[in-house]
Amino acid sequence: MADWEVAVTFPRLAGFSGNWVEGGEYGTFGESVRAAIGSEHPYCSEFLPSLAAEAQAALVLFPEPAALAANVGQRITWVSVATLRELLQGVNEHMSQEHAAAI
Repeated sequence: MADWEVAVTFPRLAGFSGNWVEGGEYGTFGESVRAAIGSEHPYCSEFLPSLAAEAQAALVLFPEPAALAANVGQRITWVSVATLRELLQGVNEHMSQEHAAAI
């Protein structure tokens, strides 16, 4: 994918980069995921579904790590199969633990 295609297809993942990953404020990717989720709580249902959808779409469109890196990772450098799965796991855990009654 060209840079503009990544920006149009995955705007929330790209935004997650600038807000939570690239600043170096967090020691691990998992910490940045938890911080991002915590910052949106209790309005998670307005932010997390679209972020999770983009993460899942990237995994479905590019299931092979090399293809994901070549197409999305060139523009969003933290993206990998492992980090997208970690993001999805964080979203799913938060929503099931904190919002189970609302779902």
